[in-house]
Amino acid sequence: MTKRAAIYARVNTVKQIESKYSLEGQIESCKQFAAENGFNVVDIFQDEISGKTRFIDRPAGLKLYLAIEVGLVDIVIVDRVYRLSRDVLDYVTTVQAWSQEGVEIYVLDVGRVTTEFGIRKDILKAINDYG
Repeated sequence: MTKRAAIYARVNTVKQIESKYSLEGQIESCKQFAAENGFNVVDIFQDEISGKTRFIDRPAGLKLYLAIEVGLVDIVIVDRVYRLSRDVLDYVTTVQAWSQEGVEIYVLDVGRVTTEFGIRKDILKAINDYG
């Protein structure tokens, strides 16, 4: 059975919208990853909002949470750690909630997030990239 993947992309500033981190750029990278790994992309979720806003409080973030909750998604693919969240607590609670639902999480700049150690590694990567 082919795994059903959702892509999540987020931008906040005009500079990001026009850069290699544009929504289109993020989505293309995630689609390529999905194709290389035999995942079927069933939906794409996009937000233009601050990464400091809780994931579930973002319009597309909430839609993705609901899709996961009703079992429509097996995998979430995100281009960069900080595209998912710039808030450590929000990142951890989001990843843990999805993991508890049995969802696989792939963040292209760090790989598959599977353990508490992996979450800590992701956070350190985001801090280094941001700082």
